[in-house]
Amino acid sequence: MQLAVSLFFTNPAIDVALERVIFGKRANPMTIVGCICSMAGVCLINYPACEFVGWARNGISDFLAAASAAAASHQLGVVMSLVAALATAGGYCCMQAIGPEMPLVAIMWW
Repeated sequence: MQLAVSLFFTNPAIDVALERVIFGKRANPMTIVGCICSMAGVCLINYPACEFVGWARNGISDFLAAASAAAASHQLGVVMSLVAALATAGGYCCMQAIGPEMPLVAIMWW
């Protein structure tokens, strides 16, 4: 469940990438920082801090090994989470194309 939630909340980063591909819109540096902070926040909430301490000591390879092991055991959930993130990001792009004057908060709660 933690992995699925973490993967779903990659949708802001996917939205930024889709806007670049579909609309040619360049992301400003604060948008990139916001995407990184949101994904880091989700990871900090979903995974205990003690795991991050161990990963910091042992390097990123432990983190990637744990993530790939979780992904291998829950392949359907991983795929469904990524599809949901992509669909949500696509919805954000569609709403921006339909009503570019619409505030972002309204788009997110739509």
